[in-house]
Amino acid sequence: MSWKVRHQGSPQHAEVASTEEIGQGIQDGAWEPTDEVMGPGEDDWTPLELHPAFAEALADYDPLPASPPPEETRLDMNPLIDVSLVLLIFFILTTVYEELRKEFPPPPGMPEEAKTQGIKENELKKFTIRVTAALEKGEPVVRVEGVAVPEADLEAAIEKAMQKTGYSRLAMEVDRAVPWRVVMAIQDAAAGAKIQETIRIVRRPRTEVEESR
Repeated sequence: MSWKVRHQGSPQHAEVASTEEIGQGIQDGAWEPTDEVMGPGEDDWTPLELHPAFAEALADYDPLPASPPPEETRLDMNPLIDVSLVLLIFFILTTVYEELRKEFPPPPGMPEEAKTQGIKENELKKFTIRVTAALEKGEPVVRVEGVAVPEADLEAAIEKAMQKTGYSRLAMEVDRAVPWRVVMAIQDAAAGAKIQETIRIVRRPRTEVEESR
């Protein structure tokens, strides 16, 4: 008659011819001490570790070491994060620089007074629109062709002067006491009106010899 062996609680079982074969299966790791066995003439399942027929086999039982879990494939994200941060900082800096360039136009390559060297004021009137800025009663006043214009209407006033005169150049004379924001407002209005060239008029201070004449 054969022996019946099954894993603990399993509805299926295997039939084995002898206890030696079961003992060898225990040593080979095919069966665990908690697996159940039913011998010839027995009516119930009994764990192998509790069955007297396998006490000797289990005395020498040395469980096989558990196999380590498979290593997971992981990517090191630190270099990617470092590169992303460097690119982010680069784009932030270049964006800020471009915004500053839009807000503050770069100075011309040649001093404006050098461009007007040798050109008399009467000659400027023949090809430029005249814009002046000076302090009047402590407040800056901007005039386009002699007419006072609010800063908000500068662009429209320059465009109107361009249509009237046909000139696309602007001659700007600003008193030294006028705030710099007024100069920026005039330049922005000129750029908005599509002025091709802005000429800055700078008057030299009169010397004592010139004043005495």
